Amino acid sequence: MTGLFELDQNFYKPGDVAQPHVFRQRLVDLLGGRRGEAGDVPDTWTKKVTVAMQKVSEEIAVHMLDHLHNLTGCPNVVLGGGYFMNCVFNGKVTRLTDFKNVYIPHAPGDNGNSIGAALYLAHNVFGESRMPRYQTSFLGPSFGKEEIEQVLERRNIACRKLEDPARDIARLLSEEGVVAVCNGPMEFGERALGNRSILGDPREAATKDKINSAIKYREAYRPFAPAVPAARVHEYFEVEPGYRCPYMEKVVMVREEHRPNLGAITHVDGSARAQTVDPEENGPFHDIIEAFGEETGIPVVLNTSFNVAGEPIVHSPDDALSTFFNSGLTHLVLGHRYLVEKR
Repeated sequence: MTGLFELDQNFYKPGDVAQPHVFRQRLVDLLGGRRGEAGDVPDTWTKKVTVAMQKVSEEIAVHMLDHLHNLTGCPNVVLGGGYFMNCVFNGKVTRLTDFKNVYIPHAPGDNGNSIGAALYLAHNVFGESRMPRYQTSFLGPSFGKEEIEQVLERRNIACRKLEDPARDIARLLSEEGVVAVCNGPMEFGERALGNRSILGDPREAATKDKINSAIKYREAYRPFAPAVPAARVHEYFEVEPGYRCPYMEKVVMVREEHRPNLGAITHVDGSARAQTVDPEENGPFHDIIEAFGEETGIPVVLNTSFNVAGEPIVHSPDDALSTFFNSGLTHLVLGHRYLVEKR
């Protein structure tokens, strides 16, 4: 039947996907008698298998999406499920299928089911009116002036109050290269989108190495994402004016003329996982990027989650301070105002 596919159970075990390995020895033999394990150093075999997995998964996804479009004729599609954390494929959907507009929520995996359950209960059980525009990941708690000052006092940590936070953070980024922030309500989902983030100067590839050595400790080949004002994304990336990607959910190409000046966020193939920042959605973060543009001529900042590799993203000022002092970071801003520095 059109739109379906089969899983050959000669290669995969049926049933419990929670098993350590859902594949059979026959698949291992097909791949040369070797099974990849977490923590393996990437080599030629690993890269070939990884590329093949991406290619085959894209073919299956396109097959299903083509069938969906044939059934509905609708130009718009909403994509959910953990697979759609695959930013490389997400950026290709409108090119590989007949869909014109793609929406992927900020938590497309299983954790996002909680939001759907809450909305269903609100609308269909309690009769609450539907929200005309549900599009924000900033659903977590925020911490105000008094809470932050209490934490700093309790831990006997000195700080400096910023008079013009956006401009001061932008200047720090241009001079020091990296600043961690714990500002406003926390993001819900896998991506830090400017409120629980490590921000960096995107101009030099060395910024990526600096962040990796200070806190992220991840493979050197893995790129970090750029954040750019939504109104200017088409100036630096190969997208049309009006393009939106608020949750870092798609990979696009960096414009060739800007790649030399965006070394920290441009992947080896010239691509980047660009986040568009709207002033109505996150004004303070938008202001930082604009101020960095005024400072350097490039309104783009590197944005990655504020956490040590293998740990959750920081939640509270206490979390932020603990991670900060247990890492190689040197500058931390709390609540858009309080700058903590290592001397």
